[in-house]
Amino acid sequence: MLVPRTRRALAALTLVSLACAGGCAESPSFEVRWRIAPPGTVKKEAPALTSPQQCADVGISRVRMTTLQNGLIVDVREHPCFPPEFFDREAMAGGPELPEGDYSVELQPLNHGGANLGTRSEHAITIGKQTPVMLTDAFLGAIGECEDGIDNDRDGAVDDADRGCRILDENGNSYNYEGADKDLVVYHLRPRLFDGDPNVTSCAQLGIDSIRVTINDVELIYPCAAGDTIEFVRQLPEGTRLRDLQITAVGLDASQQELTVVKTTPSEELFSPVEINASFSVQDFKDLQAPMGFLVQFRPSPDSEFEYGCEVSEALEIDTVELEIVDADNPGVSLPMTVLDEDGEPLDGSPRPCVDYAIITEPLPWGVDHDAYAVRVRGLSGDGDGDGDGDGDGDGDVCFDNADQAVVRGVPDVRPHVEAVVSVVVDRPADATLT
Repeated sequence: MLVPRTRRALAALTLVSLACAGGCAESPSFEVRWRIAPPGTVKKEAPALTSPQQCADVGISRVRMTTLQNGLIVDVREHPCFPPEFFDREAMAGGPELPEGDYSVELQPLNHGGANLGTRSEHAITIGKQTPVMLTDAFLGAIGECEDGIDNDRDGAVDDADRGCRILDENGNSYNYEGADKDLVVYHLRPRLFDGDPNVTSCAQLGIDSIRVTINDVELIYPCAAGDTIEFVRQLPEGTRLRDLQITAVGLDASQQELTVVKTTPSEELFSPVEINASFSVQDFKDLQAPMGFLVQFRPSPDSEFEYGCEVSEALEIDTVELEIVDADNPGVSLPMTVLDEDGEPLDGSPRPCVDYAIITEPLPWGVDHDAYAVRVRGLSGDGDGDGDGDGDGDGDVCFDNADQAVVRGVPDVRPHVEAVVSVVVDRPADATLT
């Protein structure tokens, strides 16, 4: 009797067929030996199925064999993807015993949960007096590795979780191959500016428009976004090991001119994903122009908890300062140029009124030749009343001098709309007294 194709009928037929497979004496009217055709494989070139591993590799657990006549189901049964008898290369999987007539046979691959997996194979057969009919051109179309739920490349990641499945071709399509990253190298480009200074948050603050990355002889240019990671993938040249790669990065301006020195990623740090060295500190710039801001404060003694402006105490007021911008690495040597403040006044050690606000210099050259500046400070009292050296000569006593103190390194002021100011605290000698 012909049975309509319904879910209930399908389930009932499956149970009957599975039961008969274990104990019903049947003479199959047709027999099948299928092959598995991975994606992109020409069916006729699919290899013979000779091992259960071939099924495991594509996630096929069982094969549902459905027999129909005139579009109605007459039999449904399931076979393992690799039945034990398939170890005999001549063995075949049997179908039901059928009356003579025309039929169609569908072979649907299933996953471990019983869901359809891949494309089915369909065949038209005629059952006559000569049985069984041999179907030797059955090909099960496996789905791609990035959809089959199998860890195909044995790296611990499955489908979308596998980096290989996230690699796109030049058309933006997935290779659908978990092992696509086997010969590919993943790179991370994350520009870091001024050793991670939170005040420097934009490449544009420093004039950097893009980063040119060179991998061996291949040049790649990416936009510069401080703190953001750009991930890209490149094929590893044939015969090349990861640690053989020569990787450099350099900051470019809008006209593609180099603003920084070339930074190299050490070979001993080449692990996948490769973290490209794109960290640019002040001394890595060829010619960065930026002012420097500083605020001079005075401390009555080295162990004092507080700093003061020009009025240090009721007994001591600093009304004159001598300020000189010097090289932070050679503070005892004057610079080859005279530095001016933003009002055009020289900062060359000449006396000037003491002020309680920050002083901003004119733009200074920073980079390879000048990576840091410092401020040489001398604070003088104006009345010469003995609070400096006790001579009372009225010429102005030197009460504060940071010549012997640790150097406070200035920073380039590259923040928009906000001044980057360093505090230069000058201690009064421990043996001095305020009178």
